[in-house]
Amino acid sequence: MRSSDNELVSMALLSAEREISRLIATYPHLLDAGKFDELAKLLQHATLEVSDANAGDQAAIEQFLVYSIRRHENGTRSPGCRAAPDGVPVSGRCAEVHL
Repeated sequence: MRSSDNELVSMALLSAEREISRLIATYPHLLDAGKFDELAKLLQHATLEVSDANAGDQAAIEQFLVYSIRRHENGTRSPGCRAAPDGVPVSGRCAEVHL
C-alpha cells in the first residue's frame, strides 16, 4: 500500500471515529429530552432490535420510541416503559442498536 493510500485510510478512520463519538455523545441527550423524532433521524441507518421485533428505518425507530418510552408531562423521558398500541408491553431495557 502506498503512503497516500495509508493517509486516505487513516483519514477515513479518523472521520468514522469522530462520527461515532458524535453519535454516542448526542443520542442520550435527545433521548432524555424526549426528542424522539431527532433521535430517530440520528439512528436512521441503524436497526433497533427489541425482543423479536426490529425497527429498521427512521419511521419505525421513531414509532418504537414514542410508544415504548414513558415521558413526563414536559416531554422529557422518564424511567420505565409502557405498552405499545397493541397492548403488548415493550421494555426499553432490552433494546439494542446495531449500526
